[in-house]
Amino acid sequence: MNMIKNSRPVYGPQLRLSEEIDTTKYRQTGEDFYSKVVRIADALKDGSEHFEQFKDILRHMRFLPAGRVQNAMGAARQTTAYNCFVSGVI
Repeated sequence: MNMIKNSRPVYGPQLRLSEEIDTTKYRQTGEDFYSKVVRIADALKDGSEHFEQFKDILRHMRFLPAGRVQNAMGAARQTTAYNCFVSGVI
């Protein structure tokens, strides 16, 4: 979180390149950083108290799931959050 005197806190990526990557790879269409945080926290919650705590952790970027998880959790389209797969004989 970046604070400038007499300003509101700014959450999310601080560099233009980081913001562009976050927007194009990990957010749904029209979603801002905070909306993405709410979507992820809602998809992974196990109760309202845990939702609020997890949302706060994500918002302050104290923890960020892997990109595939950020993209998949709570998304309208069905994608997988897994990077590794076990397959039979190919």
